[in-house]
Amino acid sequence: MSNFWGTCQAECINLNISREDKERFDRFEKLTDPRKEPLYLHAKKTTNSAARWLSEVPSLDIDEYREAYEELTWHHTMALTKVYRALFSKKEACLEKGDIKEFSLEDSIKSAYVALRSAMICKNALEFMDRYVRDFRIKEMVKEYQKLTELIEKTLT
Repeated sequence: MSNFWGTCQAECINLNISREDKERFDRFEKLTDPRKEPLYLHAKKTTNSAARWLSEVPSLDIDEYREAYEELTWHHTMALTKVYRALFSKKEACLEKGDIKEFSLEDSIKSAYVALRSAMICKNALEFMDRYVRDFRIKEMVKEYQKLTELIEKTLT
């Protein structure tokens, strides 16, 4: 019996869940955690680097720079969340059948596309910002985002 169901029984919780749903949940518990995948770990490292840098970078009153800053601010977290979702949906599809399997595969592909697009936007924004803010960390983050795009393409497409 899974930990979840064991806890429910130990605490006398009756969830009125069908046997089919219980079996499905038990299969999900056997999935490896997407947060342990190399792609996710790299996406998290890249996101954390960008977040740290964004908290320290100066604000410039230049429209193009501000636009690139806003793109990076939005998309650096989007890449990570969509990598997680794509990995989870891909694993979910391996356990499912029929419409749910089809939906999970489609969700994985679409999430991978958004993650890839967000990583590319971040890379481009950083390259643009490098024209205005000379910071050795930018070149390293550009390399991290380039590697992230390659890992997404290799792992999820």
